Amino acid sequence: MAKTRDLTPVEAIGNAMFGVLKPYYKEGRRRIKGAKSRAREAQRQANAYDKGMPLNAACFEVMTPAVAHVSGAHTLPYGARRLYYRVRELIKQYTDAALTYKYFRDTILRDYQRERGKLRGLYYDPRGRLHEPHGGRTVDMGTLAVEAYQFPAHAFNKLLYVEKKGQFPLLQNARLMERYDLAIMTGEGFATEAARTLLANADQDERIQIFVLHDADPSGYDIARTVREETERMPGYSVDVIDLGLTVDKALKLGVEPEEFVRTQALGEKLLGELWGDALSLFTGEERTVRDGGKTKTVWDCKRIELDALTAPQAVTLVEEGLRAEGVFGKVIPPDEELQDLTEAIYREEAEKWAEEALEELTLWNAIKEALADKFMEQFKLENSDRYIRARFKKNDALSWKNALRDVLTDIHQAKHTDSLKEALREKVIEALEKPENGGAL
Repeated sequence: MAKTRDLTPVEAIGNAMFGVLKPYYKEGRRRIKGAKSRAREAQRQANAYDKGMPLNAACFEVMTPAVAHVSGAHTLPYGARRLYYRVRELIKQYTDAALTYKYFRDTILRDYQRERGKLRGLYYDPRGRLHEPHGGRTVDMGTLAVEAYQFPAHAFNKLLYVEKKGQFPLLQNARLMERYDLAIMTGEGFATEAARTLLANADQDERIQIFVLHDADPSGYDIARTVREETERMPGYSVDVIDLGLTVDKALKLGVEPEEFVRTQALGEKLLGELWGDALSLFTGEERTVRDGGKTKTVWDCKRIELDALTAPQAVTLVEEGLRAEGVFGKVIPPDEELQDLTEAIYREEAEKWAEEALEELTLWNAIKEALADKFMEQFKLENSDRYIRARFKKNDALSWKNALRDVLTDIHQAKHTDSLKEALREKVIEALEKPENGGAL
């Protein structure tokens, strides 16, 4: 039998103390375990209770992890709809309420950012377009596009916001954009935050008149107001806007008959303060109650007049007469301090074209270029194009195959053929200029 080691005095004291404290140690362990168990149960009950959490509170609760998820830990921008799908999934632990994209986009995101600050990287889907005159750009009115947009210098000095994109082909065909140096921004009803941000930036560098065209209905009248005034979503926003929209009075004078529609929301106080006469009567309508989804709701039988109720000539005239009545600016001409330099730049552009035309006439320049391309083609070994492209992809996989091939051909030219091409070109040009039919310039 193995010999038992005698305990040291320190070990003996330790064992004695542990023997005294052991019951308390076990009780402490039991209490800790019980506390953790109670905490888990409390969380479980809280989650069960939270199933009835208000929808907006539930969305606020999950917004931070949802943003981190969809943005790749804040490394990439993300759309409002992408964020919506993640939030909709995460709130299931807190509420059984259904979240629609419209409510999330227009209410939840607005309230959250107003209360807790702008969500970095968030952008909204385009819901409108800006059309520049004179063959300029067409820009989707999404958040990212608006942030990157720079107003072109001296291109237009008027901008018309149209609540319905279906009006654009008519206005474009009437050449209002070119005749008035007018850009047109089309929307889908109320102007989005992105569109209003662009309007607010419109005359930072040059003075730009802003107009709005809308239907003669409560929404149309409200659109004109919200384009120029601050809202909950954009506090502090203010733009000087000229209303060219269709009004009830204008439509009735044209002999256009109002159409009936059912209004499902009460008229706002601001709108009521602007209505009078026939407009107030038509938009107020007759109140009645209906059953919808087992609930009783109040609706109003009203009347309105939309832009599409006008003939095409009437709609164009409405805009043109409105522009003239409101003192529309004249055509764009740069200020004197810039005009001379701009004039010289345009002159030089045109002079280059004239020189190219003269060169072609004297030397048959296009034919020379074709002949030189044929002469040097074999030296570039175009049969190796697939290998060229793949090799360049290894250096830069963001290139298209066309740009990859162009880069390789340029490298070959600069490394081997620059001087020989110049010499061949010199000979061809001299030969062409010495021909009697070209005037024997040399």
